[in-house]
Amino acid sequence: MEHPAKQAAGAGTPTTLTSLLTELNGGKILDLTVMAAIRVTRSTGDENDDDTVGKAVLSEAVLKLFTSHVGKSPEILITNAIRHANDELEMEIEKFNKIQRRMYCGDEHMKHYNFPLNRLIKGPKPDSKMFLKLFMGEESAEALLADTELMNKNGRKDEEIDTHNTEGVTYTALRKEVSQISTIELLTNILQYTRKEAGKVSTIDLLKFSVLYGLDGVMNDIIKGCYGGETGELTVNTFLPLNDEAIEDVDHEGISSSPKLFYPAYALAAILGHANVVESALSYPVANIDKSVGYQYGYDEEMIIRDNNHNLPSQVFSWVL
Repeated sequence: MEHPAKQAAGAGTPTTLTSLLTELNGGKILDLTVMAAIRVTRSTGDENDDDTVGKAVLSEAVLKLFTSHVGKSPEILITNAIRHANDELEMEIEKFNKIQRRMYCGDEHMKHYNFPLNRLIKGPKPDSKMFLKLFMGEESAEALLADTELMNKNGRKDEEIDTHNTEGVTYTALRKEVSQISTIELLTNILQYTRKEAGKVSTIDLLKFSVLYGLDGVMNDIIKGCYGGETGELTVNTFLPLNDEAIEDVDHEGISSSPKLFYPAYALAAILGHANVVESALSYPVANIDKSVGYQYGYDEEMIIRDNNHNLPSQVFSWVL
């Protein structure tokens, strides 16, 4: 029988935070304090009362829910998102300026996302717009970005690089609007979007999604089987592809000159600077910091594991540096 989260994700019906949390807890009824915390923090009428102690208890309950099912803290998740959005914006500005000066060589993106010791190997690339969808909700994020255009789309002219470029609007929104969103709203939006993803992708793809966007609580729930799907032997050591691009067929034998690499969760998170995911992944008893690396050489070949090498920690260390 299909997991309730999978069934509901494909049903297209509105989902309350209470039902989401109930599903993640295996169908168990939520604690009364948790239910009260959700009710009170959602009620504008109760926000102005003078029960400071009571509100502090309920606020702590909401934060605990966030930590358990989403990430270490709202501040950490938003800070990570702002950092990535800033990197993306600065990279696009540099690219634009080089285009204007006729100095662009087409390798700015490669330099930013590729392994430093082998520029043919592509690294993980989160989409900053996804952070907006996670934090604000999909509809709000799409409405905010509706009238924007990518900075370097179709060689835009200098006067067009203004507040309406997608990268700039995304960065500004993360710093301003998103930073003002309450914990309860962040919790709801992230869990709703994640459950929607769970209805569309494989469990391994969902695991990579959680690592790519720094959601350590979501990662833990996926490994526990809370989002349904086939978990099998899924652990924090499961190999995740560094990028989502299909490997190219570059010769008649179907062998690429640059292999596609597969890393475990902690290594992928370390490259992206998601320290909260690294910490959570390595806290598992089965976590292996000296795990082998997975390689895929041909576009139609299976991933292979080199059990005789122990260079993953040094590869991750050089990438981070």
